Amino acid sequence: MALNMIKISRVSHATNSVTPLFLPLTFFDLLWLKHHPIERVTFYKLSESSSHDSFFSTILPKLEQSLSLALTNFLPLSGHIKWDPQDPKPHVIIFPQDTVSSLWLSPTLTSQDSPAKSLVSRASYVLLSLRDVDNDTRTLKSPSAREIDDDLVRVTLQLSQENIKKLKERTKNESTRSDLYLSTFVVKYAYVLTCVVKARGGNVDRPIRFMYAADFRNRLDPPVPLTYFGNCVLPIDIHFGRRWVCEWRGDSK
Repeated sequence: MALNMIKISRVSHATNSVTPLFLPLTFFDLLWLKHHPIERVTFYKLSESSSHDSFFSTILPKLEQSLSLALTNFLPLSGHIKWDPQDPKPHVIIFPQDTVSSLWLSPTLTSQDSPAKSLVSRASYVLLSLRDVDNDTRTLKSPSAREIDDDLVRVTLQLSQENIKKLKERTKNESTRSDLYLSTFVVKYAYVLTCVVKARGGNVDRPIRFMYAADFRNRLDPPVPLTYFGNCVLPIDIHFGRRWVCEWRGDSK
């Protein structure tokens, strides 16, 4: 799909503040510094009655205004990270003139089933970007690109409520425990894990890795305050052998 660049916007937050805002990073924020920033791609479908000119005169300004209002409520998204030598940990600093870049593109679609005209809005590094402010600050090294294995496969599984219900009923029927409780997450986790092991095959001693993100806001003691603003999501990384899954499923292959 070919892309034609139409406009690059720099949207600022809609606040009247004239002084910088400093926001110390929390423990959970620090864990994500080594990861790449997140990018979002949003597709906008133009109706038959919408012209190219009306999009730029009416729709695009409203989208930029909407982003500006969103940044007002989530100021750290327009800021950057700074780590002064005298500070024990980095913090987010938001200047009144800080902006977020948005790249507006028009794709050339080849599929006959796709609309002839659509627009793509990509907010470049809407989340916090790692960059130095002063030459005397500590350096935050950007993560290097990782090599992708040749046998990597990406699969999307869609499970309906009916699918989940059947999986729960099947598991309970096969279990010898009368008090077995199965949450939707556990059922999805077990199903995806089984599919991965069966699809990959190979040596039964081959290591298997499963990873997901978990929300810890309701799992901390003491609990996170309602006014807490920051990350509270942690990655859960599990390693085990394929043999364990095969024996658990009663499959020796």
